[in-house]
Order: sequence, then structure tokens, then C-alpha cells
Amino acid sequence: ENKELQFLDISKNNIGEDGAHSIADGLRANETLRSLQLNGNPLRDVGVGALVQAIGVHCTLRDIGLHAVCLERSGVGLFDPHNPTGRFSVDLAKPFERQVLEAHLELDRQDEASGIDNFLNVALNGKPVDFGEGKDIQDWPLPPEGVLTYDYVSGKRVPKEARAQREIEAMREKQ
Repeated sequence: ENKELQFLDISKNNIGEDGAHSIADGLRANETLRSLQLNGNPLRDVGVGALVQAIGVHCTLRDIGLHAVCLERSGVGLFDPHNPTGRFSVDLAKPFERQVLEAHLELDRQDEASGIDNFLNVALNGKPVDFGEGKDIQDWPLPPEGVLTYDYVSGKRVPKEARAQREIEAMREKQ
């Protein structure tokens, strides 16, 4: 039982579906973890699905890194409105996928006060989108079709009292 762990980065550790299920079991019981980075692990769709379901149990996790985790479907199938950060590939001709983009656009409007750009690396059919000087995706008329890829970064902030795992480990070593 760990009552202090708030940040955990286990990226690029060759964690697969079985490991993702074990991590999901731990997340269901954990009430302190705020950031979990799993980038570069072959979690696949099933493993990521297990993690997303587990996150909903306590909702203390505010950031999860899932870049390059061997997904076979687009990130749209894993959209979680409570934790919308991630890389997305949206086929604008498909109504469900377009709804995910529209949900991001609404979250972006609500998060305007944070002062951060929520949409990054926006590309249509593999080509970067230029919104024009002083404009952003909110000013851009969405085309009826094409594949739009983007990174969405939520404006949620990690609490000030949260400490990195390395700081906790250093404190334990001093004791």
C-alpha cells in the first residue's frame, strides 16, 4: 500500500497487455497517483482499455501518457472526456469520430481561461494546418471529410502539493 506516490513514469519498459491489467488493478485501489506515464510500451488496445476503465474508479489520475502504445484503432475509440489529453486521429466523415473532435472543441472553449493552446500539431491528411495569424482551430471551418490528427492537452493542473516520485524516494533514503 502506497499512500505517497503521485507521479510514476514507467515508459519504455516493454509492458504489455498483462502488465497493463496488473497496473489497472493497482489503479483501482490507488487514491494518490496523479500522473502515470506509460509511453512506448506495447499495451495494445486491450491493455489501454483496461487502464481507461480502471481510471474511472477513483478519478485521482489527472495525466496519463499513452504515446506509442501499439494501438490498432485510432485514439478516438479510447476518448475519455474526464481525461481528454492525448493524440487523436479523426476521420471527419465518420459521425462518431467527428463528435470526439467536437467534444475537444467544446472543452477547448471551456478551458480558454487557462491560457494554453489545447490543440497542438494539427494536420489534415498529413499536412500541417495553418489557421492564420492570431487564429486557432476555433476559427477554422471544419472540412466535411479528411483525416485530422492532433494532440490535445488538457488545461487541468497538477496540484502544488504533489511531489515527483524521485523526491519521495530521496526523502526515504535520507530517513
